[in-house]
Amino acid sequence: MDISGPYAGLLVGAWRNLRRVRRLRREIVRVQPDCIVAFGESHGVNSILASVGTGVPVLVSEHSNPYFFLTTTHGQVWHLARCLVYRFAAAIVVLTEFNRQFFCGKIRRKTVVIPNAVPTDTNADNEAVERALSLPPLTIAAMGRLEPEKRFDLLIRAFARVVQDVDCRLVIVGDGTLRAELERLSEELGLADRLTMPGFLHHPWRLLRHASLFVLSSEVEVFPMVLLEAMSHGLPIVSFDCRTGPAEIIRDGVDGLLVPPLDLEALAAAMIRLLKDDEKRKRLAARATEVKHRFSEDRIMGMWEEVVEKALESRNRV
Repeated sequence: MDISGPYAGLLVGAWRNLRRVRRLRREIVRVQPDCIVAFGESHGVNSILASVGTGVPVLVSEHSNPYFFLTTTHGQVWHLARCLVYRFAAAIVVLTEFNRQFFCGKIRRKTVVIPNAVPTDTNADNEAVERALSLPPLTIAAMGRLEPEKRFDLLIRAFARVVQDVDCRLVIVGDGTLRAELERLSEELGLADRLTMPGFLHHPWRLLRHASLFVLSSEVEVFPMVLLEAMSHGLPIVSFDCRTGPAEIIRDGVDGLLVPPLDLEALAAAMIRLLKDDEKRKRLAARATEVKHRFSEDRIMGMWEEVVEKALESRNRV
């Protein structure tokens, strides 16, 4: 709506959002949609306010960790707004049961858990990726933004302990602000010849599906798509059981291993255990691909259709 701009404080932000609500309301009245689906906390609040009196139901979909969201000043402000406004939504859709429990009372009763679906394009053919890196036997794969919450520093330190026991390599796909810092850490730990960081790849899965296992070392997640993508390619998983996300996807001991959050020793031990046990890795890998059925697009979209239909029924009753 051409009213975006860099953050300039609470007062400026409040004024911009009032303008957003006004313009959005104008569009709602003009278009007369059957239903509105708003993604994100601020869009959810603004859409509900803009639709007051129009009779158009609003579904809010949140993909962030609500507890992590509260660590910022603007997050606390938006949380207060959610508590006041979300009760007027037709439904709130979150990715995990843990996130649903964040809300209380009337809002929680309106909250529905719908996870993300397994992407359908992860088999994209890309010969350039195939040439980018040739994975040797016993390769550990990881992928994500090179940012603090992904804790690739812990993964690299755990890997330094793994190589003392197992001859293997680590490849971390992704880019971000911590690249230089992680490269320095790798050199300090003597891992320069065992750790590869090829940067961001548009279609990494033709490359990574040849790895021995996939590791998620995040401190904070919501519903990590990278796990669905890795498991759909038959990669067994080792992951921190961080609050919300991995435990909703990984069945511990069935298609992956969950270890206590930020426990470097446990992470290293789990990687060593799987790298040394070919049969266990194969068993976990065989079950990992079941995510394609557990989180299929048809199943997830069916859940969305049910929520939308209920919202439309409530509108018709009004």
